[in-house]
Amino acid sequence: MNQKSHSVLLLGVLIVSISGCRSSTEQYKRLTQAGIAYSDSVENLISFAGDTQINSTSEKILVLCKPPVKPLAVETCTSSYDTLSQDDASYLDALDLLSRQTHLLRRYFTVLGTLASFGDTTTVQTAKDDADNIAESLNTLGTEIKANHLVKKGLLGDVTQLLVSNSVRGALGEELRFRKSTLTQVLNYQEILIKILGDGIRADLLFIRSAQENRLKDQLIVEPNEEFNSDDWIKKRQEILSFTQQNKEFDEASAREMELRTAFKEIVGGNIDREKINRVITEINSSPVLLPRQNADK
Repeated sequence: MNQKSHSVLLLGVLIVSISGCRSSTEQYKRLTQAGIAYSDSVENLISFAGDTQINSTSEKILVLCKPPVKPLAVETCTSSYDTLSQDDASYLDALDLLSRQTHLLRRYFTVLGTLASFGDTTTVQTAKDDADNIAESLNTLGTEIKANHLVKKGLLGDVTQLLVSNSVRGALGEELRFRKSTLTQVLNYQEILIKILGDGIRADLLFIRSAQENRLKDQLIVEPNEEFNSDDWIKKRQEILSFTQQNKEFDEASAREMELRTAFKEIVGGNIDREKINRVITEINSSPVLLPRQNADK
């Protein structure tokens, strides 16, 4: 499942399905767990994106500054290194913003689960207070995120406000209606940043593979030596080619994006049955986890 679509889909599940399952606390727990699973999945994507970005930049530096660097090329090499390192720092700053926002969203999903459980007055009030504090932090962070250059490139004008079904009642309904502007903003920024991460990962993986394959060719043709080990060379080539699978996973997720958007509209419109809700939650919880792969030369 596409990582950037999880937040929108999960919130839709929470909005509609909780209101139709008031007597099932286990269902509420599943929904909260799904929200937490989404947040953990995004955190994993953030870690993977950071590692991939740095590996890609390192490969670019090696291409521009192939050792040993000739004296006349030292200045150019140093300048390129500094520029690329600054790009890394800017990218990692954006990842940090997304990570902080995701952590807050994870807490908010937990609060929604508490409100949906229809607990006693004290429990509900505590949850409302927590929601206020989280929302304040999300709004403050939203100002920083909006100013980030990556988000600015992804903003496409006005965003349709989140619609909450009239069937959502009680403390949960009050919270979602009161907070819909904040939630709209949060989910919009998440979608923009996660799309940028996905696009960047695809490009970085292709470049890393190309650069590392070129080094493998050099080991065969340009730089043969007595220390050459055929088994190590074959193992490295296998690791490099495995990067293709990562890109395939992203492509498959993109193909399902339209279906996820359609499902979200059905969910918030209150036209989705419990069986479909359960299927959506199962898909979210069973989504594969991205594990950063080691550089093939390590």
